[in-house]
Amino acid sequence: MGDWVITERANEHFRILQVLEAKNQLERLSNQKRQLIAANVDYLFIVTSANSDFNLKRLERYLAMAYEYHIEPVIVLNKVDLVDNVEDYLDQIRNLAVYDVIAISMLQPDSLLSLTQFLQPGTSIAMVGSSGVGKSSLINALFNQTRSGEVQSIGDIRENDNKGKHTTTSRQLLINEQGVLFIDTPGIRELQLLNAKEGVEKTFNDIVELAKQCKFVNCIHQTEPDCKILQALESGGLPQSHWNNYQKLLKEDAFNARSAQNAYAQKQHMKAFSKKVHREQVKQRQGK
Repeated sequence: MGDWVITERANEHFRILQVLEAKNQLERLSNQKRQLIAANVDYLFIVTSANSDFNLKRLERYLAMAYEYHIEPVIVLNKVDLVDNVEDYLDQIRNLAVYDVIAISMLQPDSLLSLTQFLQPGTSIAMVGSSGVGKSSLINALFNQTRSGEVQSIGDIRENDNKGKHTTTSRQLLINEQGVLFIDTPGIRELQLLNAKEGVEKTFNDIVELAKQCKFVNCIHQTEPDCKILQALESGGLPQSHWNNYQKLLKEDAFNARSAQNAYAQKQHMKAFSKKVHREQVKQRQGK
């Protein structure tokens, strides 16, 4: 979803002449298979909410995916009207060194104006996040913006719990009057990364830079002397949870890459075997 194509008119329809090469393809691993989420994405709106859904480790996963495919991430903290300590949430997000962090509320239409800078004609924006964080509601609200940028009334949609009233079950591509493309995706509780080492290292760039200062180039940060990682962990400069998640994502990505490669090899083996069986069957029939 999100491919650009060249078409020609064929009566009341259009005929696709060519599918243009995508500048990026956002994908994840699902049931040990590659799953394409969207293509040609300019911004990845990572939507979370100021309630029990908020999860820094999950945000780090989404950031790694965005960086891996060279997509600019925008973390959107929704439902800020539900809490008094909004800055506590924002401070945690800012520690991830994300450039664009926007706090919004569907009940405060003016808060959505901070997103208008991303709504340029021809821009593709993919929405990701777990179920109930308000992705679809946000798209609906942005569609209700006037051409002058003002947000029209969007009604009272406040929820009494942490679950959304309407959950998107399939991907949807929507285009508003200004020519902005929105890709709404189903809620993802567990995002499995695939071939995302570069994205993980950019997400955890503070750890990567710290490791470069270790005494030994091949330091594995366990018992080596003058290990900057161990020193930072001991002093509290590097949170243990941040370090643990970095290691977890690297190991998980490597495991998923091997699994996907083995699955592909197995598929090719079975394909070749099926062709061989078919050839033998044809020979037997011809021999008769």
